[in-house]
Amino acid sequence: MRIAESSLLVDRFSISLRWLTLLGLSVSLVTQEELSLPLQITFLVLALWNFALTVATFLNRELSSLRVVIVLIDLIAANLLFYFSGVLDGSLWWAGLLPLFSAALYFKGRGVLWITLLIVVSLGAQA
Repeated sequence: MRIAESSLLVDRFSISLRWLTLLGLSVSLVTQEELSLPLQITFLVLALWNFALTVATFLNRELSSLRVVIVLIDLIAANLLFYFSGVLDGSLWWAGLLPLFSAALYFKGRGVLWITLLIVVSLGAQA
């Protein structure tokens, strides 16, 4: 397998994992009837962003230059979801997994450590 194909496969896997995480987060909110308007808007923006990434990968566009941006957007999204769901009282206390999954696929060990530190600091500051 060529390097470009391998990189494209990682991008597609990351996007699929992001779709599954967003689905899990939204189902968690819907079953508990906690889906407020700010959360709906956040999910809509994230779905549009992920759809754009999906289209880009199916057009064989490699996202390696955007990987840091993708993980940072996932981190911002996790913070917004955590905040709008009611911080520790809400049901999205596990929203920090969203950027962690992306960082694990894109940056391996060292990247996971850095993003974990950022997640703990940013979500912990809200709690």
